[in-house]
Amino acid sequence: MFLRRTRARPPAATEPADATLAARMSRRDGAAFVGRRIELQHVSDGFADDSPISVLLVHGPAGIGKSAFLREVERRGQHAGWTALTAVWRDLTSVPTALEQIVTRAQSIERPLLLIDDYEPMGTAGHQLRRTLLPSLPARALVALAGRQPPEREWFEGGWDTLVFEVALGPLSIQEALALLERRGVAADGRAMEIVRWAGGVPLALRLAADTARADPVWSPCHGRPPIPSTAIAPDLAGAVREALRSLELPHALAQSPLASGRGIAQRAASVRALILEAEEHAFGETADERLLNRVLVRGYLDPASSHEQAAAELHLSRSTYFRRLKAASDRVAEYVATQLELMIAAEWRGSAGRIDGPRSWST
Repeated sequence: MFLRRTRARPPAATEPADATLAARMSRRDGAAFVGRRIELQHVSDGFADDSPISVLLVHGPAGIGKSAFLREVERRGQHAGWTALTAVWRDLTSVPTALEQIVTRAQSIERPLLLIDDYEPMGTAGHQLRRTLLPSLPARALVALAGRQPPEREWFEGGWDTLVFEVALGPLSIQEALALLERRGVAADGRAMEIVRWAGGVPLALRLAADTARADPVWSPCHGRPPIPSTAIAPDLAGAVREALRSLELPHALAQSPLASGRGIAQRAASVRALILEAEEHAFGETADERLLNRVLVRGYLDPASSHEQAAAELHLSRSTYFRRLKAASDRVAEYVATQLELMIAAEWRGSAGRIDGPRSWST
């Protein structure tokens, strides 16, 4: 099921002329970015000619804004004269030689800015990155890796400690959260502070709540239903589900997910696990292909093998096929969750007291 996202806010009456749609998207994305002043100062330091920083290790829990932060780094780097190359870690590790190819492209650029999102320290790829690939880059290269887990200790050994800088992203401040809501069109809304308190500074939760508030003038975080309107959930919900899948053994990360309900870390983490497990049970069919898709999800996330490479070997799949199916399985879980949320919301509006065939009721 694919659901349409609403616009965060109406376009301005007069906008600068953009040469391409990509340029327009980047400009609007930059205008919507808020916060991270201290972290971005370190990034700016990395663009200086005498900077000691060559590798930025960005990390933080689900929904904290890692991808948005990388896009802001990209914009600032391009403005400073760097040439940006962007990739997603799972794409680089699912296709043979893809990692080597992007590094080879960077080698031909005087000041390359290599940005890799969703970095996961699993298997041998991280070792290869440190051992042979990154050392071959030009001296003025800047690399930024973003992932949910803190960097491996190997990044602080063998001389890498003289080049790396760790950027741990935490919740936005109250002022930054209010600024984000303003840019989503709900600054003057009487529910703004209520949303800020509910979201706890998590940008994903703030965006979802803001879009819900704009679409529903009577919705409030205190109503006990999720801040996910059917017109706005597809991109953010899919990301939240993927982050939850990767964090199933990390209670603190799960508790911060916008999918969580209840109070306290243990209860909120358990609510997300229950949601994911129910989706795994009901989201797949009975054909051989569907059962394989389910098995890929289980060995990738629910009962994970020691590495994705090991899971692919167990399932007799090539790496590229394994990662394609893992993404498809994750999207299937997100579709199931979206359907259940829509049913819950519809039942609320009908005043239904009966049980919906879904995982749980929401409370904040």
